[in-house]
Order: sequence, then structure tokens, then C-alpha cells
Amino acid sequence: MDKRLPTPLRNATWFLIAPTLVACLMCFSGCSSSPSRFDFVNERLMLLHIQEKIRTAASSVVGIAVSSEYRVEMFQHEIRNGVPVPDPTSPTHYRLKAGAMGISTSYKNQDVYGAGLVIFQEPRRAVVLTSRHILLQPDTVNSFCLDSTGNVTDILYSRAVRTHSAYQVIGATGRWHTARPEKTDPHNDLGLMIAEIEGVAPVPFPYDVAYDRKLD
Repeated sequence: MDKRLPTPLRNATWFLIAPTLVACLMCFSGCSSSPSRFDFVNERLMLLHIQEKIRTAASSVVGIAVSSEYRVEMFQHEIRNGVPVPDPTSPTHYRLKAGAMGISTSYKNQDVYGAGLVIFQEPRRAVVLTSRHILLQPDTVNSFCLDSTGNVTDILYSRAVRTHSAYQVIGATGRWHTARPEKTDPHNDLGLMIAEIEGVAPVPFPYDVAYDRKLD
């Protein structure tokens, strides 16, 4: 399958906030607790062509779900005279309790949710624009012990290592579709996903969001 995206990003930062903008505009067009303050806005939002643009943009918004599994290691240190015992051979640099008491292992899931725009759609494939921080969860999360005054020490309390992540797009009908991250931009906090499904949104986002060139 050709994985080249037909349309990468122009003015992408603007369209990243489109779901929030759409929601705000729809709220303003439908309600106002202070007519004297919002009449000027409401009169223009009632124009049919503006309402149609809002409905069209809203129909391109989908949900994003990322579920990551982490292997969590908890460390129990040997204490002497009220403080941990230094040990350069230990993974925490402090001596662990003997045997299985030193390290305990468990698994936990971390779920992250967000929104995206379907910017291109063809049979059996949709391209979704979303945020990079939603797609890229940390590989390792370290937690450290606190001292008696509440300050962070260098004594490692636990380490969570990501084992895998599953990506899904929540379509207009509420169905969850498997997806994968394709490209991210750390400078603008943008990400592109590919969902291998058709009909994930009623229509793709109808406005230009990119220059017509290939991604690396």
C-alpha cells in the first residue's frame, strides 16, 4: 500500500484548534444569556452560509484514543540508621532488600483521549490530523522518594516502562477503528494518523490544510 500522504500541512496549527473553535461557534450561535452583549455576534452567526461551514467542519471531527501498557517496577530499599544504604551495583544506586522483596513488578494501562480532523479520506483509508502529545506517550516514567520535608530525593521509588501502545479513531457512528501514527512534528505539536477503514467521518475536512508535496 502506498503510504505517502497526498496532503501534508499548511496552516496546520490553525486547524489543530478547529474542533474547539467549532464548538465555541456552535455555542455562540445557539444561545446567549445576555442579548445586549451578543446580538452583534449572533446576527452574523445566523447567516446560513456560516452555519453550513460550522456543520461541515464539525462533521470532520473524530475522537482519538491511545492506550499504553506499562511494566511498573517498585523498589524497596534497605534502611540503616533511618536512611537508605548506598550501593553502586544496585539499579537505583541504593541497596535493595534481599530477594523478591527488593523489586515487585506489575502492569498498568494509561489511556489518553483527544480529538482530530479527518483531512483526507479514500476507500479503506483515512488521514487524521491531531496533536503530537496525544500520540507520543513517554517510554519511561521514573518516580523518586521524598524526604521528611517533602523534597524530591535521588532515591528511585518506581520505574514504569512502556511495553506497547494501541491507537484508535472513534468515528462519527461511535465505532472504534484501529489506527497508527504516521508522522509527528515536535515544533508545532502536530501528528498524522492513518486509520485503515472507510467512512470514519461523513466527509473529510473540506478546506486546504497543506501544500501539495510528499512527506519524508
